[in-house]
Amino acid sequence: MKKIILLFACININILTQAIPLTLNNADFEAGKKIPSLKSENAEDDNPAEGWIVLHEHKKNSFYVVNIREKGSGSGSISLNLKALGFNNIIQHSIIPSEATADTYGTFNVTMDLGTRNNTGVPLSLNVEIWDLAANKALATQTYEFPLESDGLIERKTFTLSYDNTAPYLKNHPIALRFVTNSEGATFKTTHWIDNVTMDAVSEKPKNMPPKKVSNTPKKTKHPAGLLAFFTGIFLLFKKKKTTS
Repeated sequence: MKKIILLFACININILTQAIPLTLNNADFEAGKKIPSLKSENAEDDNPAEGWIVLHEHKKNSFYVVNIREKGSGSGSISLNLKALGFNNIIQHSIIPSEATADTYGTFNVTMDLGTRNNTGVPLSLNVEIWDLAANKALATQTYEFPLESDGLIERKTFTLSYDNTAPYLKNHPIALRFVTNSEGATFKTTHWIDNVTMDAVSEKPKNMPPKKVSNTPKKTKHPAGLLAFFTGIFLLFKKKKTTS
């Protein structure tokens, strides 16, 4: 019985939630490659990947895109590299407002490959955030700590970001997917990377639910057995009294 109840609960959850893919331009960082040494002071040129905007670099080239081909040292393709160069390095991708705004959904799943090209033991953390562009603040954040000793692909991980999207002030606020790196290092030798990013909005509204079936057949009324016994007893008692009199 417990197994049946658990199965029913799982079916209910699947029906009531639905993952809706959101558009991320250049989510695999294959387009708009730049050579770090050729980056200029022009803000547009400092964006290493098409579709992504670098808002702040504690030191130049904290973010760059490169094709890592060394054996066991990367994603095997072009990826966004994250150097351990100080605090509050910010890169983000805006979400199309027709697909999602701050009030549309309350949960987002962000999935990506995480790895290290070269780690000399310098710690680096990655904040994955849903950013409210109008209010200029994070709506939800999760932090990933890269291991101190690693090389190549670490894992493919999903970050579930949730917040209360019912607040009136959130209505129609544009949002962005934001990555922030923080490190006490100041070296190019420690370099981590992310690749193949996907983002889904989680809808809690049931869709395409089958209509409830309504039967035109009248239901048969069931009389309790005790009721029949009661009236039988009354009838026999009445008959007995009549015979006695």
